[in-house]
Amino acid sequence: MKHTVRWILVLAVACAICSLITYRFAQHRGYESGYKNGTVDAIGQCRFGESVAFLGALQQLRTGDIPGVTRLMERQCFDSAHIYYKYPAPAGEVSQWGRAQGLATYPDAATTRQIAQELSKYRAAYRTNSADWDEMERKLVIELAKVK
Repeated sequence: MKHTVRWILVLAVACAICSLITYRFAQHRGYESGYKNGTVDAIGQCRFGESVAFLGALQQLRTGDIPGVTRLMERQCFDSAHIYYKYPAPAGEVSQWGRAQGLATYPDAATTRQIAQELSKYRAAYRTNSADWDEMERKLVIELAKVK
């Protein structure tokens, strides 16, 4: 009877140790897989979507639809700017996402402020009618106000 209890305890401890080791491997693998799916693969899809948008703009430009092209390009610009200013990246080392976007380093705070000022100037000159703004442009106004 004593040997049976000892063997049961030894097996329980061995199972607990194996479970902890297996958990760490599975957790690490799941994190890496999720990170790849969430960032690297999404970057490729974003680049494809960006290419399609630019193709649409080029086609409209060739047909002479300058207001349509302008609005399409503004929407792309304002959407990207909203995402950047909503979730700013620290200056310095670039993440895998940033490298895929072609960045060697993230812009420093002075550059970020300068771009925000230029966006604000453009919007003040050409986007004065708030009735024409879409939801992302309204959100961009809030984010740009925080940068100043």
